[in-house]
Amino acid sequence: MPRSFLVGSSCFTASDLEELRGRIGKAADATVKQLHGDWFYYLDLKNNSDAVFDKIDELLQDFGNRQAPLDETNANVLTLFITPRYISPWSSKATSIAHVCGLRDGVNRIERGKRVMIEFDKPATEQQIATFRDILYDRMTEIFDRTQPDNATMFAEGSPSPLAVVDIFADGKDPLTVLANYNKEKGLSLDQSEMEYLVGVFQKLGRSPHDVELFMFAQVNSEHCRHKVFNSSWNIDGVDKGKSLFQMIRETHKKTPDYTISAYSDNAAVLQGEAANYWSPDYSTGTWKLTPEIVHILTKAEAP
Repeated sequence: MPRSFLVGSSCFTASDLEELRGRIGKAADATVKQLHGDWFYYLDLKNNSDAVFDKIDELLQDFGNRQAPLDETNANVLTLFITPRYISPWSSKATSIAHVCGLRDGVNRIERGKRVMIEFDKPATEQQIATFRDILYDRMTEIFDRTQPDNATMFAEGSPSPLAVVDIFADGKDPLTVLANYNKEKGLSLDQSEMEYLVGVFQKLGRSPHDVELFMFAQVNSEHCRHKVFNSSWNIDGVDKGKSLFQMIRETHKKTPDYTISAYSDNAAVLQGEAANYWSPDYSTGTWKLTPEIVHILTKAEAP
């Protein structure tokens, strides 16, 4: 299938560029003369006709303010590519919008990444790059590379993996040891008590767990869902602390609860707002009218 990419506008604001220049220069102990970043749109197309490209151009609306890239023939210019490690939420939404806008027969998927170009006062070494790479990308969700990603790999569609049994009750093996090794291999982050619990559960069930069951348990019992770390007791330098991290956070509200309508309910809070008006229908007269109401402010916290 034909594949291509388009270069968009700057992926950094002016203030972002200034801040990043300083942080990169400090981390690498080098002078950053120029910093350039732009969006790269990677296209998995069913056909690459001019009509499809024109429609994508119109849809993205990101090609009017493109800036000239730095000179890659300059030995002091370092070019980096940052792309999503998995199918990004942006890609899912952009692809869906493209299909709704008449591109279902022209586009399989659209993905977005960044090209970052940095001009130093002298060529950057691999050791220097290692000092600032985490400033530019999220190593959990993105890929950092010196070369442009291979589109065939980016858009490859694999088959679902078959269900696998994790045979923790194999003859001659300790179930807890088998599960601990699997936990480490797959990065499930299960602690000792959780693994002991799982061994007990599957002993009662009379069978070994499936891989998907262990992954599901690891996720639902994760830090995000259960706040294992935030609700833990702490001992720092041999001294027991009286409050967990979550209790420390709540302490602020405990001392100054003013103007708070609701706090720590479903990862959200409601702050006291101000009087405002909104339009609402009056069904008795068939007209619209301004209705006064106190509009509170909702803040919602979610992890990526």
